[in-house]
Parts: sequence; structure tokens; C-alpha cells
Amino acid sequence: YHTTNENDLQFIAANTAGSGFFQNVGETQRQGVDFGLSGEVGDFRWSAGYSYIRATYESTFDIASDTNSSNHLVGVNNVITVNPGDNIPGIPKHQLKFRGEYRVFPTWTVAASAVMFSDQYARGNENNPIMAYSIWIRAIPCLIVAGRSLPKSIMYLTASITPVAC
Repeated sequence: YHTTNENDLQFIAANTAGSGFFQNVGETQRQGVDFGLSGEVGDFRWSAGYSYIRATYESTFDIASDTNSSNHLVGVNNVITVNPGDNIPGIPKHQLKFRGEYRVFPTWTVAASAVMFSDQYARGNENNPIMAYSIWIRAIPCLIVAGRSLPKSIMYLTASITPVAC
């Protein structure tokens, strides 16, 4: 797929954690590919999916960013310049998903999912001065009875690796 947005509206991080504002950032582009496979063997069903996305700004613009990791290199008032080709923060380039379900009884199914994300920029680093690499693995086992998930039986296992290059 290949999409281009004109006059895109993006969330820009502010200096207070969890806060920010929306700003028009000109043209942005998202292009990528998605693959998926699934199958069933007896009482076991599985699926796997992979996505690659390249999400970039395609316009030049300036923003004030107190949270930018290159603030010590930036000029007055923490203004940074975002250039065409800079990656849009918060959108990982690679995503990998797995799911497996096993029918224990006709009305009982045990299932687990794993989702992995890779390299992405944090909000506030729209000019991409420093890449924060992260691998996210989230496994969600659950029990499904007669087609309904039991919320109290859902458990989360999350592991993350986030070395930051300085």
C-alpha cells in the first residue's frame, strides 16, 4: 500500500508527561506491505502476520519541542526543524503477530497471542535525532468458553527491551 496525506494533523508532545497538542504538519506518507497466514490442524488453529510500514513526513516544518532529545543541540526556544524523510514517531517499522487456539472441549478453547514491535521514534523526536530501539513482546493467554472470552482468565505477560543510543 501507499498513501499520502496532505495537511496531516499530528499529536505533538509537550514538556508535561502525557500532554501535548495537535498541529498540521503538511504532507505525510505511509507505505508498506502486510502478509498473513493461517491454518487449522484438527483442534488447533493458528495465524501469523507481518507488517512493514515506512511512515514519513514529506514537508518541512518547525515545532517547539521541550521533550526533544537533541534540545541541547537546538537553538533558541527548543524549536526543531522536521524535514522530508524524517520518520513519524510512534509507528514501528516492523510488526509480527502470532495467535494459536486449541479446542480442549467442543465449548472450551484455550488461546494465546504474541505481538512484537520494533524500531520506532518516541513522540517529541519528530526530527529523528536519536533512535530508541525497542522490541515489544506481549503474550495474552485466555480461555474461551462457548465463543466468549472470560475476562478474569486473561493474563498479560509483557517483556520489553529498550536500549537507547546516545
